[in-house]
Amino acid sequence: MNVGDVIVAVDRLAPFALAEPWDHVGLQVGSPHDGLSNDAAASAGARPVVLVALEVSDAALEEAGRLGARAIVAHHPLIFDPLERLSDDTEAGRLALRAARQGVAVITAHTNLDKARGGIADVVAGLLGLEAVQPLQPAAADVLKLVGFVPEDDADLVRQALFAVGAGVIGEYEHCSWSVGGQGTFFGRHGTTPAAGVAGRDETVAELRMEVVFPRRLRRRVVAAYIAAHPYEEPAFDLVPVENEIASRGLGRLGVLPAPLSLAALADEVAAVLRLPSVRYAGDGAREVFRVAVLPGSGAEAIARGVAQVADVLVTGDVKYHEARAAQAQGLALIDAPHGWTEQEAMLRWAERLADALDQLPKAHTLLPLWHRLERRLIQASQIVDGGQQVHDRRMAVRIRHDLLLTVVALSHRARAICARIAARVPSMSKQAYWLACMTRVAMCMASASLRYPSSISAWRARTSPARAWAA
Repeated sequence: MNVGDVIVAVDRLAPFALAEPWDHVGLQVGSPHDGLSNDAAASAGARPVVLVALEVSDAALEEAGRLGARAIVAHHPLIFDPLERLSDDTEAGRLALRAARQGVAVITAHTNLDKARGGIADVVAGLLGLEAVQPLQPAAADVLKLVGFVPEDDADLVRQALFAVGAGVIGEYEHCSWSVGGQGTFFGRHGTTPAAGVAGRDETVAELRMEVVFPRRLRRRVVAAYIAAHPYEEPAFDLVPVENEIASRGLGRLGVLPAPLSLAALADEVAAVLRLPSVRYAGDGAREVFRVAVLPGSGAEAIARGVAQVADVLVTGDVKYHEARAAQAQGLALIDAPHGWTEQEAMLRWAERLADALDQLPKAHTLLPLWHRLERRLIQASQIVDGGQQVHDRRMAVRIRHDLLLTVVALSHRARAICARIAARVPSMSKQAYWLACMTRVAMCMASASLRYPSSISAWRARTSPARAWAA
């Protein structure tokens, strides 16, 4: 297991794409290819250790050294303001240098963990026993929708290519798409080689209107996969911005108590959950409250956004005098739960989820299904050639190309993971790892060359797209 595996696990629990634009999350110190165990621990069969902390500090780094942890997952970013130099002149620079010298990677999950399902806000809401919980401020779905037009026989191949690069994910569901039948028309000018019909006349083709959504950050990758997998020389498609909100994710949580409580009694509950003797509250202690808004950390800005319209009390931290007066004027009670204590207790509980996610990391996917399908189609194609038949239909060649592209992409990902694992755990085998990486690169170059110069499939008169589109 390496640092990249931890990044994947954190991203699944709290997608980095949920972070606020001003935030800094993800890997801040180290490399995704760094191993989580030193040579001695790996040879002894010891399980790697990942330290979860509220923030990176000297105490956290000392604990990481004592436990042999090679990665820290922190809630507060170590590097927040830009560093002009990496030196001991600043606290962030000093700690980053110490982490690097100690060989400890730093991964940050901040506002993405605040918003995520099962994240900080959900943990606190669960500790308070809230029911009918929903985000206080739902997160915007920063996604695009690709609308493409694909021949019916090639629809499955195009879907597979789009799903392989991360399109079609909605919440906890993958491989999501929608399609409806229709007719496409075209007129191929001189010099074109249509995948269906012939050039020089109007053609009508049965097509599917296919729609998939994907994160905006994957735009180039998804478009490149669509074009590479599509059989047409000039695939038609549209990119549509989606303004939806994600109902299950967002800042804060809003819920109701099983039964109304007095403000003072709820403040006592909050103190007990945080293992504190008491917490401050603003409002009439005898007043009964039922609707509870939770914003762990520092969330008093919700007062100005009108949280009083949906909640009787706001549980948050870092409340200032004038903010408390503004809440009182709106009829909103406040419970000032200390920023650090609230998030530290939530991180302690969330660490259990991260441990489960690391235990459930998927194994390497087998390549047998792709290889078998490619082999079957190559056999079919060779039988046609051996029979001496003149083949005008390019569909078989196009499908071979699709399968070869998918196989090369899958093989490259698997080889990269294998090389990193070998280099991290068995340094003496670095030559073998290098050899494997080189052979994979050679295979990719050969595949790319055969697709750029399709002399091997000239019998089908096929023109193919360059494999470089997959690298975009």
